[in-house]
Amino acid sequence: MQHRKMPYWLRQRVQMFMDYSWTTLKGLDEKEIMAELPATLYRQFLVASRRLVAEVPIFKSASADLLAAVMGALSPYVYAPQDMIVRAGAYGDEMFIIDHGVVAVLNLDDVTPFRYLHDGSYFGELALLFGGHRNRSVMSVTHAHVYSLSQQALETVISECPDAADTLIASIRESYSSNDLKDLLLSHNMWK
Repeated sequence: MQHRKMPYWLRQRVQMFMDYSWTTLKGLDEKEIMAELPATLYRQFLVASRRLVAEVPIFKSASADLLAAVMGALSPYVYAPQDMIVRAGAYGDEMFIIDHGVVAVLNLDDVTPFRYLHDGSYFGELALLFGGHRNRSVMSVTHAHVYSLSQQALETVISECPDAADTLIASIRESYSSNDLKDLLLSHNMWK
């Protein structure tokens, strides 16, 4: 970085991120490790780790098989402090689940925190279901291990699990009152 004459602040951020990554992940890539596991062990891992998605309201009524399928569809990301995870106004079609760390949902000024989310919290489930422009920006406060579930990945899960669509619809109905759901559909131009 010195050779490329990177600014000191950027060198420090990169160094802190690399130190954090090495301390927590030891240089390992989660996706590569999971790809090496035999199918039965991989499935056991997914079932055992389903707690990550089990608390998200749209998956509350899901079977263990569906939760495991959703776990398998997640993509892991690590964010450094002050990284923008999503920006207000940008198109989104994925939700995020925080495994470790703290993120801030920002006020409309895109600077001051509106609220903080931590381990087990989630955001963007409406973007996952309906797609659309993000209402608020979300920025990492600490190093954050976050998992993402895209619409495309969810569609794959639904196509592979025959009861998935019915379960998700039932969970959405449980999570939102009919008026709330109608308002959500109207705001995403999905209710005529």
